[in-house]
Amino acid sequence: MSEKLPGAEHHELMKVPQEALVETHSHQKPESDTDAPEKAERQKRNLEYLKQEAEKHAEAREKTDIDEEKVSSEETQPVGHHQAEKKQNYHRTLKDVQSRLNPVDKKFSKFIHRPGVDTASQIAGRTIARPSAILGGGLAALLGSAVVLFAAKRYGFEYNFFIFLGLFMLGYFVGVIFEFIIRAIKHPGRS
Repeated sequence: MSEKLPGAEHHELMKVPQEALVETHSHQKPESDTDAPEKAERQKRNLEYLKQEAEKHAEAREKTDIDEEKVSSEETQPVGHHQAEKKQNYHRTLKDVQSRLNPVDKKFSKFIHRPGVDTASQIAGRTIARPSAILGGGLAALLGSAVVLFAAKRYGFEYNFFIFLGLFMLGYFVGVIFEFIIRAIKHPGRS
């Protein structure tokens, strides 16, 4: 398949062979009354030539448009065909990349890309590892720990490091709830 940018034909059409056009300007000698009929004749021939070229290219363009319509109607594929092709390309690319890895990384890559592990990773990425939840947990743990650490220094009690974990989990759930509220406001029809 050769693809061209739209309008590329236009630039090709605008290229007129120089020998086809007769020189209309004379730079060597000044115009005289005797050159006027010759000049008019040259302009007439140039105009005729350009009209013929424009008609040829217009016919070629119409034919190209008809061919493009025929090709686009023939290219309809079965629904599952595209998915199978994507899966095949994914596996081919994965094997190509794995062939370039060192042996330890290759084993790890093969383990990670097993169907069961890959599926579990995809599910975890969509449910557990939510960016808003991790951001909320991190901010809550950072700010809450700073406040508790300041209070521990000021009032003289010992800082418990499990507070960080508790604050992270609290912020995580606040982040998830915040994301669902924002999603419900932006897209009321979706769940």
